[in-house]
Amino acid sequence: MTSQDESNLFAPPTEDDAFVPVANQAGAPRPLATLGARFAGSILDGLIYMVPLLPIFLTAVLTGEEEVTALAGLGVMVFVAVAVIQIYLISTTGQSLGKKMVKTRIIREDGSAVDFVSGVLIRAWVMGLLGAIPLVGSLIQIADPLFIFGERRQCLHDRLAKTLVIDVSYEG
Repeated sequence: MTSQDESNLFAPPTEDDAFVPVANQAGAPRPLATLGARFAGSILDGLIYMVPLLPIFLTAVLTGEEEVTALAGLGVMVFVAVAVIQIYLISTTGQSLGKKMVKTRIIREDGSAVDFVSGVLIRAWVMGLLGAIPLVGSLIQIADPLFIFGERRQCLHDRLAKTLVIDVSYEG
């Protein structure tokens, strides 16, 4: 960290810390997404994925197996539809539904737009496969979000994919 208050990792960045060295089309430096915005976007995306599964869970708790079996197929179809929408949005705009809500976007380190490979395949699927490795996978899953406390606020999946998450609230 450069000029951020090093005694408090959650202190807001100073003006010097808050910008990425890559520029937008107008040539202005791009502000990095805050830790809070990244956390909120992640939580919102998780909730969006949970919505189709809630009726199944509630039915299982309140009634019995027969109703759960009937709802399971519908829940899986809706879950897959949400996943397809999220993958499409990230691949084409760099924003999942949660990132849109908190006004953040994924870009490549060079400032260019992400695509399917850098936005989805490496960031999510490769990290998911690495996380599935017995014993080592658990350590990778713990380390992934902890990397965010670096100067460029990149999680391990960002570093692998060579991506940054920026604040786009100023874009309108």
